[in-house]
Amino acid sequence: AALGALVFLGLAAPMSNLLAAMEIVGAERMMYLPSFGLCFAAAALWERLPEGRARVAGAAAVLLAWAGLTASRARVWADERALWEATAACAPGNPRVDTGLAMVRAGQNRRAEARELLRHALSVAPDHAAALFNLALLDFEDGAPAPAEAALAAFEATHPPGDARLAALRGKVAEETGRLSDAAAHYRRAAALDPLYALARRFADEAR
Repeated sequence: AALGALVFLGLAAPMSNLLAAMEIVGAERMMYLPSFGLCFAAAALWERLPEGRARVAGAAAVLLAWAGLTASRARVWADERALWEATAACAPGNPRVDTGLAMVRAGQNRRAEARELLRHALSVAPDHAAALFNLALLDFEDGAPAPAEAALAAFEATHPPGDARLAALRGKVAEETGRLSDAAAHYRRAAALDPLYALARRFADEAR
């Protein structure tokens, strides 16, 4: 039992929010953590049932029902669009959800809708850093430097220094204004702050 507990805790450690920040959606997507309580309740009920065919039949019914629900729910994890649209249906108007769905809409070239979602997120949570950053990013990509600068300034005011996103976007600004050496320095700083940050790598590849 002790070994089992140790192995479980060791495997769960990366998603524990102790070693690294992991949001609820990430925890559910990686380990289905919110489902553990239901599984434990089913196991406790199983132990209390008398042995016999009824117990086996009950277990088979639960297994088949959960298998069907799992197969249906698995479609939600097919891609980012399915994930955020399903999440938005469960939590409409949530700033984090609006921000995630906005970037999906931007990827679908529905950029006006993306901006509306980001503005709604900011109307609910004016200091929501991800919404501020993504609004600045969209404006920079669409050649609207003035509102982008305003959004970037708001992002800087509400977010601590040393953020890879900020360094990457500063690099994008420098690149678009012809300061390529400054852009490369910002991209290198973003990669040093977060080697897994894909946006910095994308910008750097475009700069080459």
